Amino acid sequence: MATQKPSPQNPSRGVRNNNPGNIEKSRDRWVGLADAQPDSRFFTFTEARFGIRALARILQNYQKKHKLETISEMIARWAPPNENDTTAYIRAVAKETGLGADEKLNMKSHAHLFPLVKAIIRHENGYKPYTDTEINAGLVLAGVAPPAPPRRAADKNPPRMAANENTIQTPKRAPRPKGFRP
Repeated sequence: MATQKPSPQNPSRGVRNNNPGNIEKSRDRWVGLADAQPDSRFFTFTEARFGIRALARILQNYQKKHKLETISEMIARWAPPNENDTTAYIRAVAKETGLGADEKLNMKSHAHLFPLVKAIIRHENGYKPYTDTEINAGLVLAGVAPPAPPRRAADKNPPRMAANENTIQTPKRAPRPKGFRP
């Protein structure tokens, strides 16, 4: 009997563990770890956002502590060749992110971290189990917020504040015509 591919109806191990990066157990005490750790190899988190946060923090530490700056360098450490087809993993992540495999990245930049996390999650789980909003919730916990949405046209001229006040100035009334009675 053939095994079913992971899907929302057949969640992958990473999704079941709220650990979409499949972070292996270690002495690290991650924020959001579940009290029970039933998986013999991978951490279990209480919510996916904590597993996504941990994934993002690891990538940030790769850059900060180990000076890894490219998809090639980070994936080679994340998924070493003794356990994975690292070359295929790098190609898949570079293709999905639209970033070059050897392009210098900044793991404090949402423009780099978000697509990298999203691509790793897809590769580790075989499908995209989370919305962009759910992924962003984890990134915010890791200290990287998405860019603010562009201001609407109506907001281009916000109400003016008085120089010495913390209230919005209301426009002055037009003078009433002579003989006006309400």
